[in-house]
Amino acid sequence: MLRIRESIVLLLVACTVTMVTGTAPVFDRDLYIGRIMEEDINVPVHVMTVSALDPDGDTDIWYSLQDTADHYFSIDPRTGAIEAIKPLDREEIPRYLLVAVATDHDGLGESGFSNIVIELDDVNDNGPIFPHEPYFAMVTEGSSVGTSVIRVMAEDPDDINVGQNAVIQYRITHNAVWNNSDEIFFIDPITSEITTMVDELDRESGPMYEIVVEAKDGAEHIGTATVTIAIMDKNDNPPMFSHHWYFTTVNENTEIGAPVYMVRASDMDANDVLTFDIIDGNENDTFSINNTSVNQAVIMVQEHIDYENPWQPKEYNLTLHVSDGVHSNEAMLMIIIEDVNENQPEFSQSVYRERCAEDLAMGTSIGNVIATDADEDHLMYSIEQATDPMGLFHIDEHNGTVSVVGVLDRERMDQHNITVVVHDQGQPQLSDTAYFIVDVDDVNDNAPMFAEDYRPTVPENVAAPVHVVLISAVDVDIVANGAQPFTYTVDNSSDIMDYFTLEQVGNEANITSRVTFDREEQEFYYMPIIISDVQGLSATSTLTIEIGDDNEFPHSAGTKHITAYQYGGRGSRVIGYAYAPDKDTGGTKYYDIVNGSDYFEIDSSTGAITIIDKTPEGSYVIQVTVQDLSFPAQISHIFIDVIYIFDDVIRNSASLRLSEITAEEFINIPDNEANSKLQNFTESLAKIMSIESSQVTVFSVAKSFGPMRMPWTDLRYFVRGYRPESLDAKVATHREMIENEVGIHIAMVNINECMDENICDSGSCSSMMVLDRENSALIDSGMASFSLSVSTYTTFQCVCQSAVCQLHSCDPNPCFNGGQCMPTGQSYQCHCPPQFSGPQCQDISRSFQGNGYAMYESLVSCTESHTSLEFLTQSANGLLLYNGPIATPVSANSGDFLAMALKDGMINLHIDLGSGELHLDIPGSPRLDDGKWHRIDVQHNGQDITLMIDYCMTSDIEEYPTYSNENTSSCLAMASIPGASHVLNLNTPLQVGGVAQDDGFVYPPNMGVDVMESFSGCVRNLMQDNKVYDLGMPAMHMNTDHRCQLTDTSCFVDGQTNPEPLCIHGTCMADMDSVYCLCDAGYHGPTCEELTPPYDFAADSYVMYGLDNGPQMVARTSDYKIMFRTRETRGTIWHISSPETREGVEYIHVGLVDGMVNVFYDIGEGEQRLVLENVKVDDGVWHSVHLLRQRNVIMVHLDNGGDACHTAKSNAGTFRELEVDKDSLIIGAMVQSSSVVPGENFVGCLNDPRIDGMYLGFESTTGGIVAMPSSGVTQNCTSNVCMNDTCTAPRQCTDLWRHYECTCEAGEEYIASNNTCQEVDDCAVNPCFNDAVCQDGTRSVTCLCSDDYWGEFCQYSSLCASNPCENGASCEDLIGDFICVCLPEYHGDHCEEYDNCFHDPCLNSATCVDGDDAYTCVCPVGYRGDNCEESAPCDLSPCENGGVCDEIDDSFVCDCPVGYIGETCNYNDLCASQPCFNNANCSVTFGLFGPNGYTCDCQEGFRGESCEEIDYCRPNPCENEGICEELEGEDGFVCTCAWSYKGETCDEFDNITLRITLSVTLFGIIAVTLILCLALCCARRYQKKMSLKKDTDKQHGETELTLVAVTSKTAANGVDSNQSKQSNNYETMDVVKDEDGIDNTAFVHVYDNNVDGKEQIEEAEIDGITHRKDHLEEQETVTVEVTPEKSDLEEPNVESP
Repeated sequence: MLRIRESIVLLLVACTVTMVTGTAPVFDRDLYIGRIMEEDINVPVHVMTVSALDPDGDTDIWYSLQDTADHYFSIDPRTGAIEAIKPLDREEIPRYLLVAVATDHDGLGESGFSNIVIELDDVNDNGPIFPHEPYFAMVTEGSSVGTSVIRVMAEDPDDINVGQNAVIQYRITHNAVWNNSDEIFFIDPITSEITTMVDELDRESGPMYEIVVEAKDGAEHIGTATVTIAIMDKNDNPPMFSHHWYFTTVNENTEIGAPVYMVRASDMDANDVLTFDIIDGNENDTFSINNTSVNQAVIMVQEHIDYENPWQPKEYNLTLHVSDGVHSNEAMLMIIIEDVNENQPEFSQSVYRERCAEDLAMGTSIGNVIATDADEDHLMYSIEQATDPMGLFHIDEHNGTVSVVGVLDRERMDQHNITVVVHDQGQPQLSDTAYFIVDVDDVNDNAPMFAEDYRPTVPENVAAPVHVVLISAVDVDIVANGAQPFTYTVDNSSDIMDYFTLEQVGNEANITSRVTFDREEQEFYYMPIIISDVQGLSATSTLTIEIGDDNEFPHSAGTKHITAYQYGGRGSRVIGYAYAPDKDTGGTKYYDIVNGSDYFEIDSSTGAITIIDKTPEGSYVIQVTVQDLSFPAQISHIFIDVIYIFDDVIRNSASLRLSEITAEEFINIPDNEANSKLQNFTESLAKIMSIESSQVTVFSVAKSFGPMRMPWTDLRYFVRGYRPESLDAKVATHREMIENEVGIHIAMVNINECMDENICDSGSCSSMMVLDRENSALIDSGMASFSLSVSTYTTFQCVCQSAVCQLHSCDPNPCFNGGQCMPTGQSYQCHCPPQFSGPQCQDISRSFQGNGYAMYESLVSCTESHTSLEFLTQSANGLLLYNGPIATPVSANSGDFLAMALKDGMINLHIDLGSGELHLDIPGSPRLDDGKWHRIDVQHNGQDITLMIDYCMTSDIEEYPTYSNENTSSCLAMASIPGASHVLNLNTPLQVGGVAQDDGFVYPPNMGVDVMESFSGCVRNLMQDNKVYDLGMPAMHMNTDHRCQLTDTSCFVDGQTNPEPLCIHGTCMADMDSVYCLCDAGYHGPTCEELTPPYDFAADSYVMYGLDNGPQMVARTSDYKIMFRTRETRGTIWHISSPETREGVEYIHVGLVDGMVNVFYDIGEGEQRLVLENVKVDDGVWHSVHLLRQRNVIMVHLDNGGDACHTAKSNAGTFRELEVDKDSLIIGAMVQSSSVVPGENFVGCLNDPRIDGMYLGFESTTGGIVAMPSSGVTQNCTSNVCMNDTCTAPRQCTDLWRHYECTCEAGEEYIASNNTCQEVDDCAVNPCFNDAVCQDGTRSVTCLCSDDYWGEFCQYSSLCASNPCENGASCEDLIGDFICVCLPEYHGDHCEEYDNCFHDPCLNSATCVDGDDAYTCVCPVGYRGDNCEESAPCDLSPCENGGVCDEIDDSFVCDCPVGYIGETCNYNDLCASQPCFNNANCSVTFGLFGPNGYTCDCQEGFRGESCEEIDYCRPNPCENEGICEELEGEDGFVCTCAWSYKGETCDEFDNITLRITLSVTLFGIIAVTLILCLALCCARRYQKKMSLKKDTDKQHGETELTLVAVTSKTAANGVDSNQSKQSNNYETMDVVKDEDGIDNTAFVHVYDNNVDGKEQIEEAEIDGITHRKDHLEEQETVTVEVTPEKSDLEEPNVESP
């Protein structure tokens, strides 16, 4: 009743209020919830419509919004429709809380309110981001797989509850790799935890790794982060010595405390401190070891060392120990105690004297010397070469025995004073000298001869007898041999005794006349007198008797032709004598010029005509009066031709020796004024050369003598436009024609005194032309006179000229092809134009088209010589070079030859020294026609010949510390020449690439080489000994071109289109497949475009190198090069060595000793030395030294080599390999134990160090090479010696690089008498010709030539003035000729021919042959077509054994004959004999090496290897799946039938079997059904039991439920979605925030954690109410209790809607 009353009261109150105030509108909902998509730009967007009713019945309700959230929303005041008027971003505000207001009475009355919640649905418009990127983590090395490193979590502001918007997956996009394959790290794709995947992490292999992690959401939005992971060190590595073995030596007088050796160790672990000890081998504690830093220690002397102490070892083997506190390591140090060489060796006597006969056999010992050494060193004996220049004696280096090894001649030298030297092997090396005198006893080996050159005169018209002369003889043999008295007899074969008598008077002979003589009948008589000694040894001496003249006849007017050659246009001398014919030869005549020129003078008493200096070139006529005392005066006419010649004319002259004619006879003009033989020779030579006779200049006619003093005449001549070799070839091949036309006998073409092999005892001989500038030459004969202002003659030296140093200056210029000569202290260097890369600017390469040749200067005659060349070809056959007879030989010694050719792609050498032919080839070599460059070396040592290919780089070397063996069968051949000859006597031109085949050329038959088969390809670097041939200037050539046309297109920037050289400052090295630049000294870079900077090395400075990533450095070769500049005489430039071993250290050391380049080396046989002793290099000039080792041959080139002065070579012995320690290279000093060896440091500048052509640099890292300079190494190379000028005026200080001179200004000379500098006018004596203008320069004059002349003094006519070169070529003048330098695509003498092959139109390695207007491609076998573009596989004849080839597209098919199979019919068909029977198919089987048998595929019913047996069970005779089995031992079969069948072939149905089968089957079905029912019952009971258990567990609180999300209205229960998911394993959650922003609603899924896989249960009982899964998914709101370990939420309020 009370409640009823209360209700009534409230109702009354409410009614009363309503009646008083009115009623506000009421919304149909207290809470409106709406959803719209975020970021919707199609505003306004309808959200919802709210509605309210007025209890008063007022329908005029107006709607409005309170808190419109920054005006994001609007409401229609009449309809209540709410719209979003701006795009909204959920990530800024996920939901909006609004209040809707409804007001009656047109908005002026009462208002009602309702809450509005507007949720924003998420759009996946944001990607994951890593808030703390980049990340850094650490993990310890050696950690196990799965070790956690770091967790890197990304954040995504999108809603995690909407699809996959904020579901993040992680992966590593850039992982670190272990062992080049295994990935090191793994990231959990869900949790983002990074762990290790390997258990071998090693800090020493990789101290730090960087990985990139990617986070991706469901819309493929990606964020990345970099994670740097440092590997923390642990002490897991032992310290390691730098080497296992060390070696050093210590002198016995080394002081205590002195350092002996420095050792280093390294520990890959970080911050380990190393401790060094000596643990064994340190006898008497002689040495100690002390740390000098954390990783190195020095071994020092601790006790006194005495080499002579017998109790002290001579060798210590110290075991060195290093430890880091945990791990340790050991190494061995061998220390050799060296005796200090305090005593020099001494000879037993200072002078030794022996006697021997001059005919003593070579090899006979004549005595020995003895020396001793108190230090008991091993002694070595030698002979000072200067005291035995001819090498006649030899001393055994070990025992001091002196032997004769040459031919002695007492008459040449009766006593030899040689100096013998003995050296010990101590340090320093000491020596002693003694004199060894050899007295040569006479042997009667010389016949007597005239005591003097008798030339008696007998007067004419005097009656006989008249005493002529008393002659005596001498014998160079001594009297003791019984030579005297002599016997004189006359060889009367010419009836000379009809005119004279000979009477022997004692030891003399008296000659008297028998008749009265008339000089006009005969002027001279010759008497051969045979003089014999008492032992019968005789020789003939010829006595020349002249008949004197009486002045009986008058003289007459004469005509004289004088040819005067002026060397250099200068000189005053007698050029001939006035000629007035007179039968008398005696009497006095007087001469005077009555009409002539001021340029000539005459001697009045002799008629000698003198030309004065500076007489211009031209023709002159003078008249001379001739009178005597008996007859009237006569006027003679003298015609004089003055001709200028210069050095280059003489250098390019050819020579000819005539026999049986005097020089006077050769120039004499007959009385009938016909041509002289000289004029006839000129015209004949012009005829065979097809030129005008005026182009032939015979400038030297010299007297010479042959055997028995028979007269010879030597000619030297020059033809403008022709080299001497071409002239020699022309004359040799037209010898008979010239002899017949001129009336002479040619004894030798190209005068060579060395053609007589016996002329030199040593064998080696060099013939040379001598230019004597001090003496003129004059031949005068009647009507003709021939003179030269200098004299020339041919002589010889018994040396190999190319192997002897002859220092040259820059005058005349030794550089070819316009090279600039730069003088050095003692020699010169050539600065060459581009593309001329020889040491003297030679053009080193030439092309051959397969039908030509090029002709050059002959090879020299040496007992030891080395000839080499390189070639490139794709042709299997062709002659590379030939030097030998080119015409019918004219002497017994002119048949020697050398020929080198390719035959079937292999090298062949044929050589004959005159006593038999030798053929050499290398059967085991690779083919050389592969389009690559190959080098051929021919070594000639007496009769031993060696042929080698490519430095023998293909040999097999087996080498150990004490043993070396090499198999050279693939690259080297050796043999000996038959017979006794040992010198290659040649004076014919060397022909390369083929031989001239013009008329007259004749070659020896049966040489074993087809010299007529020319070479197609390129040749370069043709050398003999130290001489490099200039291949660009052949004497004659046909179908050849400059340089290598096959490869030169690769040597230009854009191939054919751009002629700019690829190598800017270097030589282009190209073959058919590759190209690279070999840079000039001082340049580097791919195209040699960069200058290499010089570095200054102060005292005790150096650079050490690490070459691990540098050049490969093959053990069999070494290639080192460096530039240097110094004023010091001693210092180390380069030192490189092998690792230390028990046997010691092998090394190569380049340095200066006494200002000369010295190379010390040891590659297995002890230290050896190679010295460039002819050129001092301490001159302050830049020099380069290049050391090249090929196996055991070491070559050193100074300033690019090129001659014997700048090149040295040595054989290092039997060892061939040097394994280089890549940390051993030191430049600038010798360093031991971190200290510079005193006296071994280089002071000066160094530049451009190279190994194998690779530039090393001097600091930092260059191309993987680490250079570590010490202090004192600075860039640049300057000189400031003139800063403190000590010169007094007027002279100035001239800086000559760290040396100075006080000089006048350029163009002035210093006059000491008055201390002045006076200008030198070099043009005062005008040296210029042809009206050139002389311009005085500072150092020399310059002659400014007109266009018609060229040369240093404008002395030559210019053939380039007429512009003979075509197609844009440049013209260069030569003496009497010119050369056109063509653009790359043109060739020919005038560059008139276009090279149709220039663009290389032929494909597939075909050879392009240039024609007149087109090209022809010579296709290799297997190709055809105009450009060899079509494959022709059948041209290769691939089908063997008679197979027929049929081409199909680019392939082929072989139709094989019976008996053969295979793709090329290359296998025997084992089935051809039909080995299979009964129509079986035969198939051949194959093994590793081809067919190995056959198989037979038998028809049904047969079996066996050959199908010869019947198979009763195939096909199966048993029906109804019966099994057939053959009967054993007899024919037939038996069938085993299946169920329900029977019979012999199972063809009958068996009813009994069927019934049994059905019964068994039915029984089985029943049994299975019962088992299944039983199992089902058990399962239901088990399920019920488990359900009961769960109820019981629930009652006891044991059921573990995982709440994915909870319902909560408390702030404490608010859970962040991301955090809750990761910490509580929640799966889905929808959240609504209340007014305070606290989560107040959640929708849950409940999982049973006791079930594997956490499968979601279908229902959950909560507060006694069963909630099904589908209800939960319908967003029913529940509140449950959650286990504490699964949630950090507070206990929720328990509510249920």
